[in-house]
Amino acid sequence: MTRTEYFVSGLIALFAYAMGFGIMAGAGDAAAVGVIILIPVIWFALAQGWKRSHDAGWHGIVAMIPYVNFVLIFVSGDKGANAYGPNPRLNGTEPANPSGG
Repeated sequence: MTRTEYFVSGLIALFAYAMGFGIMAGAGDAAAVGVIILIPVIWFALAQGWKRSHDAGWHGIVAMIPYVNFVLIFVSGDKGANAYGPNPRLNGTEPANPSGG
């Protein structure tokens, strides 16, 4: 996942968070609807952070550390393929294991 894709998906998640929390705050009986919206949004945000950390060559669990997701916007990905797969900017033309073994 490139930095641009990660940034755009973060904006989408931020908008969905705001919508979910707005529904929860605005309607007493409809608070469950806000929770139903927030659960997949949180899953989406964690999955995007996990994929972005793999692009940077880090283990995905790093994305669970607070504020690291913000840092991932600025960290450059590996130049070629890494242990997690090919470089997304090269359209998957490289093997997943850069050593060829």
